[in-house]
Amino acid sequence: MKKVKINTIGAIVVLALILRLIAINQSLWLDEAINLIAARDLSLTGLLFTYMIGDFHPPLFHTMLWGWFKIFPAGEVSARIPSVIFGAATVVVTYNIAKLVTKGEKYQSHISRLSAFLLATSGLHIYYSQEARMYALAAFFTTLTFFALLQLKEEPSPQNKALFTGSLVLMLLSDYQPWLLLPLFFVLRPGLTAFATLMTLPWWPMLSRQIERGLETTQAFPAWETVVGTLSIKSALLVPVKFMVGRTSIDNNLIFALALLIPVSVVLISIFKAFQKRKWYRRVLQGWLAVPFVVAAIVSLKIPVFSYFRFLFVLPVFYLLIALGVTRLSVRYQKLAVAVLLVTNIISAGAYLFLPRFHREDWRGMVNYVQQLDPAGTLVVFPSLAQSAAFDYYNTNQLRTQDKKTLDLHENAGTVFLVRYVSEIFDPENQLVEALQRNGFEKVSEVAFRGILIWQYKRVDL
Repeated sequence: MKKVKINTIGAIVVLALILRLIAINQSLWLDEAINLIAARDLSLTGLLFTYMIGDFHPPLFHTMLWGWFKIFPAGEVSARIPSVIFGAATVVVTYNIAKLVTKGEKYQSHISRLSAFLLATSGLHIYYSQEARMYALAAFFTTLTFFALLQLKEEPSPQNKALFTGSLVLMLLSDYQPWLLLPLFFVLRPGLTAFATLMTLPWWPMLSRQIERGLETTQAFPAWETVVGTLSIKSALLVPVKFMVGRTSIDNNLIFALALLIPVSVVLISIFKAFQKRKWYRRVLQGWLAVPFVVAAIVSLKIPVFSYFRFLFVLPVFYLLIALGVTRLSVRYQKLAVAVLLVTNIISAGAYLFLPRFHREDWRGMVNYVQQLDPAGTLVVFPSLAQSAAFDYYNTNQLRTQDKKTLDLHENAGTVFLVRYVSEIFDPENQLVEALQRNGFEKVSEVAFRGILIWQYKRVDL
């Protein structure tokens, strides 16, 4: 029997890896390109003490990626492989947490396998396990921290204390969003949590500078808050929906809502059932799910942090609680609930992996399109060159780029491509459009790529 269990989780992990390797070679999007270029081109000191001021994240992911590129060449696939590994590892830790909290229960094997399988096939988790960003890393260390916390209840050994402290430090250095869990950890393990928090003290001066830069950016570009995650009824309701269906959607909101009616009902009922048990283990899991959202809602009154993808570190316990709740249903409804959950995951994950419309921004395709023209007579204009990293990565200095600050239309440019990317933030008054028109340029076409719209202008007198 033990051999069967090992083979089962092994098969789930293999499946998780396979799903996370499909479509991994898609185009980099802006934030991935920024991270890749910085880790590839900067020294470690330049990365940590210059670049990181403008990147509101702790240093662990960037440092790891910098070291990774010393071994492997920088590229779309290599930059994403660490996230693939951490994503699959999170499935393993989730499985072991489920075994721990259901020890001695009738459905231990069923709950462990179901929670691991749901996470392995989650469209949202697959998406961010393929992203050259810190979210999969943070989710892994958060999950490992909770595993260590639960192990401490079983056996308060020095090894388990070291595992909890070390994983908590690494969690805090992975991403700032999991810091929302600190109130829970201070209640459960105040001494070890205080020690782990103090271990991050050397980074606090940089955090202070990051906050200053973030406030300056928000003041200079007020619309930026909508990007980083303002609190609203819509953003709150979007969290459970995106947890279930990932980055996929249906254009017709009514059909989308009707399609989600049954899965949402199953999830709500399952989590409600899981919340009914008052065991210490279950209360810890409930805190893992609830505390980050409550604290984020409070923090978002001043600092916008409420965006569904930033809560990826909560996704493992989301599926854990669902698996726990499902087993409290009658046998007939258990099978129906599991079928609904699996079908939802398969459809959403399959749609993301095999339908390019759900992939990341297509900067690679956009650059290839523009480069077909005469590079010497073509100018590409951005609202802000701070948002051109993905273009620069694929462009390799073939096409000239300018932005609102550096615009010079007196140069030899017969064709101008105006990139309408985040223009609502960096050029809300359409000053670039007015400048082009004043200088004798006329819009002749517009072309859309995934997440990117470009307007083509030609000089009228040519």
